[in-house]
Amino acid sequence: MEKPKRVSLTLAEKASVLEWYDKLPPLEKTLRVASEVLSVHVSTLHRILKGRSKIVEGLGINKPVNRKRKRVGTFEELDVAVLEWFENARYTTI
Repeated sequence: MEKPKRVSLTLAEKASVLEWYDKLPPLEKTLRVASEVLSVHVSTLHRILKGRSKIVEGLGINKPVNRKRKRVGTFEELDVAVLEWFENARYTTI
């Protein structure tokens, strides 16, 4: 028996799972039943529901919704400064 291949959901896919979960009738809102209806693993659905605020927040900012993971650096100020420099350099075509 092979292990199932790991699947990472994009931000847009996670938002659609949340939308479908909210539309489910109350009797189907248990994690086990909802995961079968939505075709996602129980732990994945639990993690999406737990991180609902971050998903909604991520949709609010103008970042790509097809990103699968949000990686955060250890030096946030440096990351912001490098991003600002990169955007300025791109506009001035260095």
